[in-house]
Amino acid sequence: DGVKLYSNRSFGSFAARCGGKSKRLSELVLDRVVNGEALAKTAEKNLATLGVGGVWSTEVTFKDAPGIAYQLSLSSLPDSGNDKRYYVVWARDISSEKQREKFQRDILSTTT
Repeated sequence: DGVKLYSNRSFGSFAARCGGKSKRLSELVLDRVVNGEALAKTAEKNLATLGVGGVWSTEVTFKDAPGIAYQLSLSSLPDSGNDKRYYVVWARDISSEKQREKFQRDILSTTT
């Protein structure tokens, strides 16, 4: 149902950046994330339809901190033998990568 059971440090940082008001992924991204409502709807859809072995991945940026970016990946786990479905959400801070890419684009645009 999209409720977080366990998390690593990176997901904790992501949740704190989002405001940390909810344990549900789709509610967590609503307020501070760019295009939060669309991301929440897409996350809910993928929680309902993603098959075993399927992966959904997206990049998340923030309204109040445009230099901060995370990559979220959602993976469906094999059937656990009960009626619940389990997923793994990987959160990875990609801010430094995005800053490096921007720097490279800026350098290239001034050298042509």
